Amino acid sequence: MGAAVVQAHAGFLDAHQLLAELAHQQALLAIGHAEHRQKGQQREQQRAQAPEKPVQAFGLSNGGGEQQLGNPEHQAEATKGLHDRGGQQGGIQHLQTLSDKKTLERNRQASTPRSKGHHNASVERQAGHDLHLRLPQGHWQALERHCLQSGESHSAVLRKALADYLDLEHHTLWQLSTSTAVVEGVFGGSLQVKDLADHGDFGIGTFEQLDGEGILLDGICWQARADGSVCRAPADEGIPFWVATHFEAQQRFSLSGVDSIEALGAQLDPKRPGANLFVAIRIRGLFNEVLMRSVSKVPKGVGLLEASQDQTMVRRNNIRGTLAGFWSPEHTTSLNIPGYHFHFLADDHSSGGHVLDVQAAELQVELDLQSNLRLALPQTKEFLEADLSGDIAATLHTAESKPKD
Repeated sequence: MGAAVVQAHAGFLDAHQLLAELAHQQALLAIGHAEHRQKGQQREQQRAQAPEKPVQAFGLSNGGGEQQLGNPEHQAEATKGLHDRGGQQGGIQHLQTLSDKKTLERNRQASTPRSKGHHNASVERQAGHDLHLRLPQGHWQALERHCLQSGESHSAVLRKALADYLDLEHHTLWQLSTSTAVVEGVFGGSLQVKDLADHGDFGIGTFEQLDGEGILLDGICWQARADGSVCRAPADEGIPFWVATHFEAQQRFSLSGVDSIEALGAQLDPKRPGANLFVAIRIRGLFNEVLMRSVSKVPKGVGLLEASQDQTMVRRNNIRGTLAGFWSPEHTTSLNIPGYHFHFLADDHSSGGHVLDVQAAELQVELDLQSNLRLALPQTKEFLEADLSGDIAATLHTAESKPKD
């Protein structure tokens, strides 16, 4: 079954209205483009006699050159309207997402005419796309008010609105199920590995009935089994609990002299902005030692604490790899595993698992601060009927920590 989504993030613009308006504009341009194609051979003959004019308004540009949307005559008229009437016509405000005329001029200069017979020649451009659209007056006024209050640019707000609508927001933590459900043994898969691609390229989790530890790196999901071996997780493998994000490093630094998991945490602590935000953490390097565990697949009705008693411990020395994990605030104990939580994946994919201890001379660290949270709650019978009202803090700490000697 699917999962219901609970969303917590800052609201700044009705992204659904914005996308609806953009879709409307694209439809109008598509009509113009259909008219344009009917000219067919006549346009080809004209191209053979003279170079094309550069793209003007309503253009998408990328590293592979210019893409025209709609009838060029309509585009020229739209651009003329922008210059002659200050971007305003009939209560509609024209907005350049790159904000200024200098940017528009650079875009024109970059879209140089293509030579005869080379209509698909690429034009060198900066990475990304330049999007031009029209906004209703109400949208424009709301956008202006927000930008004045927040200090954000028009481009930044629109990028966030689009990313929110398309579920591509960076610095957003997506989580399936809760730590309370995991402690209580709700291990049935409510989504599948293939669904992770919609929510991130980095993360950690587990599989149906605790069948190993999961590591999502660079968009690929790996499954560390109870014997310490690693395989690429099948796309249809069930997932009961997962945390993922589109990783975009905001801080990069080195650590040295890490002689325990506690020492690693102590060196990371000052780099975090505070105790109340999530942080995605990626750590690479040569590890002198990594102590990991992975649990075996358990039958229904078995809770996390009981399952952890039958875990397999694996120790690897002098191994290169990546720690993938998160720091979660104490106030989210019922939702996530508080503090630092890491899974390890060897560079050669020979081993991996839930990290209990580490030692390393030097490590490279990347942090991605997570200011938004999206929580997907399973709609399975198992989850809906589970008693999730108990205090799980002590049980969770025992199950996730290194066993005492």
